[in-house]
Amino acid sequence: MDGLLQDLRYALRLLVRAPAVTLPILAALALGIGANTAMFSVIDAVLLRPLVYSDPSHLVLLWEKDANQTIFPVAGANFLDFRAESTSFSQMAGWIPQGFVLTGGDRPEQLRGGAVTANFFATLGVKPALGRPFLPDEDGLLKPEAYSRVVILSDRLWREQFGSDLNILGRMIRLNDQQFAVVGVMPPDFQFINRRHSLWVPVRFEAGNRTFHNLTTVARLREGVGVPAATQECMAIARRLAERYPGTNRSWTVRIDLLQDWLGLNGKDFRTTLYMLGGAVMLVLLIACGNVASLLLARAVSRRREIAIRAALGAGRWRVIRQLLTESTLLSVLGGLLGLLFAVWLLRISRSILPPNSIPPTVPIRISSAVLWFTTAVSVLTGVLFGLAPALEASKVDAHATLRDGGRGSTGGRRAGRLRSGLVVIEVALATVLLAGSALMLQSLNKLTSVELGFRPQKVLSFSVFLPISKYPEPDRVLSFYNRMTEKIRSLPGVESVSTASHLPLQPMTHTIPFELDIDTVHEEGERPGIYYVTLDSGYLQTLGVALKDGRGFAPTDTASGAPVVLVNQAFADRYYKNQRTVGRFLRINRPILGKNGFEPTVRAEIVGVTANVKLDRLSSEAEPTIYIPFAQNIWNSSTMVAVRTSQNPEALVAAIRREVQSLDKDQPIDRVATMEDTFDSFFAGPRFRTVLMSAFAGVALLLAILGIYSVNAYAVSQRRNEFGVRMALGASPEQILRMALTTALWQTVIGAAIGVAASIGLASVLRTLLFGVTPTDPVTLAAVVAILAVVALIAGLAPAIRASRIAPAIALRQG
Repeated sequence: MDGLLQDLRYALRLLVRAPAVTLPILAALALGIGANTAMFSVIDAVLLRPLVYSDPSHLVLLWEKDANQTIFPVAGANFLDFRAESTSFSQMAGWIPQGFVLTGGDRPEQLRGGAVTANFFATLGVKPALGRPFLPDEDGLLKPEAYSRVVILSDRLWREQFGSDLNILGRMIRLNDQQFAVVGVMPPDFQFINRRHSLWVPVRFEAGNRTFHNLTTVARLREGVGVPAATQECMAIARRLAERYPGTNRSWTVRIDLLQDWLGLNGKDFRTTLYMLGGAVMLVLLIACGNVASLLLARAVSRRREIAIRAALGAGRWRVIRQLLTESTLLSVLGGLLGLLFAVWLLRISRSILPPNSIPPTVPIRISSAVLWFTTAVSVLTGVLFGLAPALEASKVDAHATLRDGGRGSTGGRRAGRLRSGLVVIEVALATVLLAGSALMLQSLNKLTSVELGFRPQKVLSFSVFLPISKYPEPDRVLSFYNRMTEKIRSLPGVESVSTASHLPLQPMTHTIPFELDIDTVHEEGERPGIYYVTLDSGYLQTLGVALKDGRGFAPTDTASGAPVVLVNQAFADRYYKNQRTVGRFLRINRPILGKNGFEPTVRAEIVGVTANVKLDRLSSEAEPTIYIPFAQNIWNSSTMVAVRTSQNPEALVAAIRREVQSLDKDQPIDRVATMEDTFDSFFAGPRFRTVLMSAFAGVALLLAILGIYSVNAYAVSQRRNEFGVRMALGASPEQILRMALTTALWQTVIGAAIGVAASIGLASVLRTLLFGVTPTDPVTLAAVVAILAVVALIAGLAPAIRASRIAPAIALRQG
């Protein structure tokens, strides 16, 4: 222990005496370790920390798949059969997203919530922080007469709307124009499938319905049962259901996913992004370690005489290594402490850096005990990593030879030079990987932002209106409200046109209906494939600026009493009527019913027009075949989107629009207010986030590579002064010396870049899912990266090379 304390005191004195070396090392380590600590904090919070549910590894999601292998939530009646017949699960529960209008406060609020089976919270293994969960049969699935209007609030809603009232239990609140009794409040960190829900009520659905697939099903595996066994059992149940109910269940199968695999905050892309950025920031740390090791090697060469004296006085090789490792570890620990402070600052701004909604508000990103252990481990390992090679090299000193000639021209110096050159090659290789990744992402982002949307988002305001079925139970009343609303909004100054639709562009498409071409053999409703569809009014194409490719758009005369008509997009026409005219053809479709979990009988509808393809929720995907139905012919959803095209700033109209809506119904709020341009811009938050960070990492890596190439070549020139002097004395020109000095830098760069390109090609599969319009092995990009590094090598090596070409032969020979 006394020896260790002595080594620490000596190391500290040496570091204080050499600030020109100590400060750059501490800065590099603080940057590398701090960035790694911050990134690990995010990964720990998002991907590594267990879910808040009890024993989450046993929770699975059950889906149904149609004949096209498209996954859907489970139909209500099928859910009851799976729950009754399966033995693989101890619990099975269902959840349906639902909108609510809360009234009785200062102004009406539109809320997002969920309708769940009574055992939903028990299945997840969570309990309310206040009150109780739903009681058995309160959902009325088995006993309709037992259905209860009770509600469980989220912690956020309880605090914001009800002032954290501890007497909230039993209080009646008005939701969707009906009274509900509050029976519980959930803990602050509770959520399901990354949805920020405000409340939950018991679910209601038609127990015999097998055609409307809308019940997201979560189940808990019994002890000893795995996903394969549960899948096999549920597949057998699905086959039995297909035999019992061929009209609705034929060709339907199942799929089971572990819940923690399905989650991951914006899906696999975001998980891949975090892992990729974690790897990138680790490469930055490795490059920093390479530079630090290079500096320590240079310092070790200058300390050869000191080490030789210590060896002559009896210090063994291990004693020298221990002293040098103590110095490097002390440096890394100090760098780690500074890095921890840097990480705390980064985490404070992390919410503004991360893409919107990528991390739920309930996920705490903080310096946890796991993060502290990570930082400690990284600091110590970093000290050993960058200190070991210099320590081993310095400990090989020949004390007798070094003291005899003063250390000039020793073989140890040349060995150190070769080691430093090797470190530069590694730095260049790692920088190549980061530069290639950054360049590919920049290209991908550029292509993504220039994608053809199929509509004009400029000066369009969008918002949603939710009309509770309990208050607006009939399609005629819903249509009357929206007709009057659009008339009022259209009369506002600056409004050019208004449209209503079940979905707008750049929104997730989740609704499908059964359909088939009129030329096909007639199938049962359950055997027909599903297709995406949207209901919209006659002003939609004008308001959104969607081009009509053929035929006509919807007209005011396309009402419920008129002949059924539809529009289709170009993707539909290309897939089903290739090289044939689409307009005038007929489809057989089943339209959903307002307030019902089911579809109307088959309707034969004429295709009256073909529209341009419009991008939906994934800009990087090809357009899906979609059909459009007149709003007046199929009012099926309580929630409707409204688009308003203006001649001025759209946001300036929000207050006026809210007044006009509430002049029709004082308890009617509007929600999800945004401009279409902002919605469009939000699609780039994720790609922009990873592109900016990768570019920042690549920039730091490039800077470190420049410093590494410069320092190694400056060191090499100093070591070869005598050689260059002899060559010039024998007739070598300054230009020849300049080329010789630059050759070293170029060869280091060429070898490092070649290794980096090979590594980039090997890592192509990691980037493939994150790129759009560019391949991860794009030769032009990789060639450009190599060219950039070649220029960098020339710049970094030029100053030492110029100094070498200006060496005076007489002085060099005298100093040699």
